[in-house]
Amino acid sequence: MDLTQLRWKIDRLLATVCVQEPSMTPGAVELDSMTLQSYIDKQVWTTELKEEMGLCSRSLFGMEPSQMSFLFFLMFAAAATGSAGEHSRLCTRAKDKSLQNHLSVSPQGGTQQLSQCLAERAGFKNVRLGSAVTAIWQDAEWARVSTTTNTFLCRAVIVTCPPHLAAKIHYQPALPSQ
Repeated sequence: MDLTQLRWKIDRLLATVCVQEPSMTPGAVELDSMTLQSYIDKQVWTTELKEEMGLCSRSLFGMEPSQMSFLFFLMFAAAATGSAGEHSRLCTRAKDKSLQNHLSVSPQGGTQQLSQCLAERAGFKNVRLGSAVTAIWQDAEWARVSTTTNTFLCRAVIVTCPPHLAAKIHYQPALPSQ
């Protein structure tokens, strides 16, 4: 019952989220001033569901629910789930009754599909694993990406790591606050 009630409340909020401009979401200032953890603490009654929501947060975002704005969570969920009611939950209860990470990029696959498609387009020989990006410099024509082991020149950069890890990268010029 606790999970059903939480899903209902979040689904109602998802229907109001403006994905293109989260600040235009009704109540955006209030939603952004609370963390996912503070929302869970107010809305969830059972210890089991609180723990499972923490697992989902760490799995999906790579951070604790206390480190994430509730508005960011809603914006991400709304963007990931499409129209209201369609796959409207990021976590779903599996047969073994544990919450499982479930985020669909398309009906055919999950988030790993995104990485695989990008690697195929770039060519697997061009993919570098185990080389953390430390800095990205960009001008009108080129981007220079420095890693712990090398520097690469490219036309575009896509940063796909969780926000708290992306914040450790030095950007020149600096990224806009959004």
